[in-house]
Amino acid sequence: MQQEKLKKRFPDNPCGIGLPGWPRWLSVPCAAAYLSRKTGFVEARLRAGDIPFHIKDAEERVIDRVDLDAWIADQPKTVGKLRHPKYATEARRAAAA
Repeated sequence: MQQEKLKKRFPDNPCGIGLPGWPRWLSVPCAAAYLSRKTGFVEARLRAGDIPFHIKDAEERVIDRVDLDAWIADQPKTVGKLRHPKYATEARRAAAA
């Protein structure tokens, strides 16, 4: 009964509502939800070989959550400005003159 209520409230959740946390093996849509990305992003990372996967029941690809966490940890961190706002700065200087 509780599961049906939760499914009605969150129909787009692919990851098994009601579980205490995330399952160990994630389907592609569930891995996308775990990463807060779209399914196509996860598919592209799988095809590129960036994220390892397993074959479950001879047809479904599943991703180990520990492998996903390791992939996240391997991503380079970025701080500060991504680019210098050159054109915006020049436009402001020209407008102020």
